[in-house]
Amino acid sequence: MCLYKKIYIFFLGVFLILFSLEVVLQCCHFFIKNKINLTQNEDKVYKIVCLGNSYTQGAGAPHGEGYPGHLERLIQEKYPLQKVIVYNWGIPGGNTSMIIAQISKALVDLSPHLIILRGGEPNIANRYRYRDYLKREGLSEDTLNNLIYRAHDLLFNLRIYRFIVYYIEQTSGAVEEKELVISSSYWHEQHIRLFNRYNRVDFSKYSKKKVLEEIDWIRNISKKYPHPHNHLWLARLYFRTVLKDFDSAFNEIAQGIITDPFYYENMNYVEFNSFSRDYSNESLKRKISSFKKKWLEKYPTLFVRFENIEIEGIKRWVSADLKYIFRVAKAKGIKVVMHNYPVSNIFPQARSVVNGWLKDIADEINVPFLDLAKVFLKLKRSSKSYSNFKTQYFSPDDHLNSKGYKINAEKILKLLEDHKILFK
Repeated sequence: MCLYKKIYIFFLGVFLILFSLEVVLQCCHFFIKNKINLTQNEDKVYKIVCLGNSYTQGAGAPHGEGYPGHLERLIQEKYPLQKVIVYNWGIPGGNTSMIIAQISKALVDLSPHLIILRGGEPNIANRYRYRDYLKREGLSEDTLNNLIYRAHDLLFNLRIYRFIVYYIEQTSGAVEEKELVISSSYWHEQHIRLFNRYNRVDFSKYSKKKVLEEIDWIRNISKKYPHPHNHLWLARLYFRTVLKDFDSAFNEIAQGIITDPFYYENMNYVEFNSFSRDYSNESLKRKISSFKKKWLEKYPTLFVRFENIEIEGIKRWVSADLKYIFRVAKAKGIKVVMHNYPVSNIFPQARSVVNGWLKDIADEINVPFLDLAKVFLKLKRSSKSYSNFKTQYFSPDDHLNSKGYKINAEKILKLLEDHKILFK
């Protein structure tokens, strides 16, 4: 038997073995999924997934008092014979690419009936996984990475490929994604408190003792709830307060980059832009240059991009990501509705711009849309004063309070009923 024929038979055998394994895995998945679906149909459980950032998770209200929690209770009260579960997958500070990273595969396994989607505002300041968007849309300058990314996306449809990827991840000790829902009420409260404080408190007026106490508090939370934001907050405390400790701030940012390179890859905008109120433009440029120089000296082999993104680029990013989520949902027969952000007095112009994007995207993909900004504008006009309106519906950090989230949930429920989406 000639050598070419042996090689041909060998590869044919490998192909037939892999093909047989793929058929077996696909059949197993089909029967298991059907069995799960039959069980779920018997129980008549209607599943809703709420996607978004801190306004979805419920920042500003007690644990379980965000709009997803209110929505589940409202539906159960109004339709007592129906079983419903509302999943809160809000990610504090999470941009649209972070949402995709956590739900794209989970949606397939959970198979919800409905997605309630709101996102985009954090993209203005948070560039985490921005490169994922570029690769997904074929916009990255790295042609090889584009091809690898698309090949991975295509091959992931094969069960045998998923099994191999899973095996490699397990044996190599790869870090798994964090849980989507924080089960501990205490640590949920602590993390939301931390998230709120870094957005609102002016630490520049703190004494050295109070700043150091704040740093210890954050480190304690980090032990229980590690998160990429922690390094960012610690860096700000070192850099923007009486400490003025640039070296410690650098070390925190460097640790963040080493831990999760995606998160800090656009440091020019994400981090140093937030320091602009403390330094003149020229001084800020010198600080950025100093960071780049120090980084390259200490980590010459670890490449980090320093770039800015114009507002139109952010709009394209948000639009592409939300449309991607819609396509994934549509392919799985999952209905989608969208809503926007309530506007108070924090970043009103930026939020209004993002709200406009969300409305345009919803119109373009033809999904039901709740203009929550308009709802709260009416409430504001009917209130005795702005102070009264703010106290009634918002927490001090400008997230909604429990009463505000309940209104959000009531309007969502009305939208679902008006469009006859619920339990369909």
